[in-house]
Amino acid sequence: MKSLSDLLAVISAEKRRLCYVFNLDGLGIFKQLQFEEFLYRRATSVSKNCAFLLVNNLARTEKSSIILGLSGKPGDFIRDIQLCRRENVEVIKRFTGGGTVVVDKNIVISSIIATHEWMNGYVNRHAGAGAYGGVASSADPKTPNMPVISQWLVDAIYRKSGIFNSRFGLLDGDFVVESPLSQFKGSESAKVQVESPENNSVHYKVGGNAQACSTSAFVYHTSFLWSISPNISRLLVKPKRRPKYRGERDHGEFLKSVQLGLSNEYRDSGKFANALRGMVDDYRLVEIEGDSRNEEEVTDKNHPQRLIIRGNVIDEAIESMDKLSTVLLDI
Repeated sequence: MKSLSDLLAVISAEKRRLCYVFNLDGLGIFKQLQFEEFLYRRATSVSKNCAFLLVNNLARTEKSSIILGLSGKPGDFIRDIQLCRRENVEVIKRFTGGGTVVVDKNIVISSIIATHEWMNGYVNRHAGAGAYGGVASSADPKTPNMPVISQWLVDAIYRKSGIFNSRFGLLDGDFVVESPLSQFKGSESAKVQVESPENNSVHYKVGGNAQACSTSAFVYHTSFLWSISPNISRLLVKPKRRPKYRGERDHGEFLKSVQLGLSNEYRDSGKFANALRGMVDDYRLVEIEGDSRNEEEVTDKNHPQRLIIRGNVIDEAIESMDKLSTVLLDI
């Protein structure tokens, strides 16, 4: 597939409910976020039955980036601006809300962008007719209810995929794992703050989520922690606004690897990323032509609906936007 118009023509001509799964391993996070913004703002309007799942295993990248939410200010989250300058850490403001994350080789990115119509059909097929209530809140029928959408994504996609074990869940907007309080390693004061008296357990964050939502579509992207990067504590301060379950825990006491929440068969980041690409039904795999990855790492080479696009298609999509909210900040 040589051009953006070719890709949009394929999407718009598709009459089935279909998810386009992009294998973006190694793509720079800034370019990925700009491409996601294009898909959210432009591509979802082409076909009401479409969704996009983008997965990027960043294990080979040597670059570190700080990603701020749309309203985030560097001075509120970054520990040392001068350190970022010295080490060429790029600071990006994304087009979605949510908190601040460090993205480097320890992260696997998963983003779901879909129309409400696609999600309605997907959830209803898995949970029964009328199950999806994500488009509107009870208070205002015109206001999308992202917490409901988030829970349905977990129930209908993540939990049903078989990738995650029973310890994995959603809490205060974060992906977490639950552990017995007896295994808690941290200060006694932090232990008192985070314990759950109902089941004598403690929760750790393993994935950060950020969202955007309109009356027709939504985006839900996740940075899964494959390993706990030392850059998190070096680059970020403890945020002023924190989920209740975190208490006063520092990054090191609060964060854990998503490996604790996975089924036993997914024990390296490449296999985990490949599993994420297959977690939805009725999908079409999209790969970038000329990818430098080894052949054995290419996802599902024999998938009957595999679609190959040239790398310039992503650049063309980004350049087609008159204005993007995803920008590099000059610090």
